[in-house]
Amino acid sequence: MKAENRRLAEAALETWGVRLEERQWTLLDNYLRDVLEYNRKVNLTAARDEGEVVRRHFLDALAGLAPLKEKLDPAPRLADIGAGGGFVGICLKIAWPEADVTLIESAGRKFKFLSWACARLGVVGLHVLQERAGTQRGFDAVLARAVAPLPELAKLALPMGRWLAAWQSELPGGKVAESRAYRLPGEEKDRYIVFLEGA
Repeated sequence: MKAENRRLAEAALETWGVRLEERQWTLLDNYLRDVLEYNRKVNLTAARDEGEVVRRHFLDALAGLAPLKEKLDPAPRLADIGAGGGFVGICLKIAWPEADVTLIESAGRKFKFLSWACARLGVVGLHVLQERAGTQRGFDAVLARAVAPLPELAKLALPMGRWLAAWQSELPGGKVAESRAYRLPGEEKDRYIVFLEGA
C-alpha cells in the first residue's frame, strides 16, 4: 500500500477508534494486491486504482468494526452475504482476528477469487461458501453491503442470525434497532450502518 493511502486509512480509522497492528496492515496489503491483480481478469469492482479500493472498499468495510464490537461477543460468528470481492468480510476478519467469518457468494467467478484470496491469506477462521444466502443459521451477525433493498434483505438475513448489519448510502425509513453514521475520506455526505435485530 502506498504511503499516502496508508496515512489516509490510518487517519480515518483513528476517528472511528480503530488501530491496526503491523501484521494486520501486511494482510490488508496482501489482499489489496490480490484484488488489483484479479480485477484485471474478472470484474470484482469498478475501482481501478489502489487509493480508490482502499477508500471505497477497505475503509467502508472497516467503518463497521467498532459498532459491531460494541454489539457482539468478543469472538462472534459473522456471515458476509453476497460477499462479492469479500471486502466486508475479509477486512473485518483481518481487523478482528477472534471473529469467525464465512463469506457466502453464489457467483462462480467471485467464489473462485474468494477461495484463492483466502487461501493466500492463510488466516484461520475465514471460510468461503458457494451458495445462495438464506439457508444458513446460527450467526451472531449477518453483514450485507450492496446486496438488496433493506426490507428484502431483512427477510433473507434475519433468520440466519441475531443481527443484520447493513451498509447503506442513505438512512432508511422504517424500523431499525440502531444506525451509525460515518463518513469516508473526501466525501461530504454521511453513510450508515443500520442494525436490525432478529427474533
